[in-house]
Amino acid sequence: AQIWEVSTLIALLGGGAILRFWGLGTWGLEGDEKTMALPTISLVHFGSPLMPSGMFYGRAIGQLYLMAASVRAFGQSEWALRFPSVVCGIALIGIAYFVGRRFLAPAWNMAFVASIAFLPALIGDSQEARMYIFLVACLAGYTALIFEWERSDRLGYLVAAVVTMLVGIQFHTLAVFGAFLVLFPGMLHGDLRKLRHGAIAFLVIVC
Repeated sequence: AQIWEVSTLIALLGGGAILRFWGLGTWGLEGDEKTMALPTISLVHFGSPLMPSGMFYGRAIGQLYLMAASVRAFGQSEWALRFPSVVCGIALIGIAYFVGRRFLAPAWNMAFVASIAFLPALIGDSQEARMYIFLVACLAGYTALIFEWERSDRLGYLVAAVVTMLVGIQFHTLAVFGAFLVLFPGMLHGDLRKLRHGAIAFLVIVC
């Protein structure tokens, strides 16, 4: 990366962070945020994510633990419950740089990263105690790792991509449709070895 790219990326991370933290705790929990908050508070006090009915809440379990850690660190508030989503939303800006540079020239890639930093929908998802920003970040990280595997031919990147996808699936099962991307490098380059490794990774993800 050139110096101007790094400087621009840092500026975009800073601007995106300000927008995501702006007024974070100034409104009450909305909609399904309450559904996430109930098992989180149970996790804080009793050690397991249970609904008031006693039902185990197993969706986005990784996020529940992050939210519980945030509540322990900052106290019980809307701000604390949303804090992990904000951090994930900021990380997504950085991940977008590595995704975009696969296809875009540096200037256009920075424009792509800027769109991720300032897109209102992603800012909104980053300010909600819901799993959607985590789903997007996992898919973006998975994609970036696939492209690194394509570039470097190191199997470690493919393994990391599969693990990232498996984490993403526990945020939302529909993430599994991203599994087809592991076949992209082998098909694009006509590389049977890469295609074989991609097919194995695809089966692991789907199964």
